Amino acid sequence: PDGNNINNNNNTGDHNGNGGRATSAGFLVNKPGSTSQQWHRDGSTNGCINAFVPLIDLEESLGPTTILPRTHVMPDYYVRTNDSKDGLSDIVILDDHNDGDDIGNDDDDDGVVQLLPITPMLKKGQILLFDYRTLHRGLGNTNIE
Repeated sequence: PDGNNINNNNNTGDHNGNGGRATSAGFLVNKPGSTSQQWHRDGSTNGCINAFVPLIDLEESLGPTTILPRTHVMPDYYVRTNDSKDGLSDIVILDDHNDGDDIGNDDDDDGVVQLLPITPMLKKGQILLFDYRTLHRGLGNTNIE
């Protein structure tokens, strides 16, 4: 995917709920034939929100953004990826065994939990908001148009 960022440092607001501020803005063009991004976080700062607004109706073939809910509160050492047969990665969470912060369903008590990604199929102009620290990725665009 291609993208441009526009930084604006003339913002108002603070992190105490007094207004808000945009620290950056940009756009992403996901061209046909692109491949899926690696799972990543956009940063580690608490209190920042990503806002994605598609300019067209999304469908799976266009390569929408997929997120892993609840990963914004997990340190990186809890997370590993496993390659699946389609060449993409599944996310596996390594829980720290009975510390009271279980983040998924660990049926066999081996300390490993697999989280399922969510891929919202947004319509033009709808908004997807998620914590800046959430693991996410853009999927590849397989559309031939």
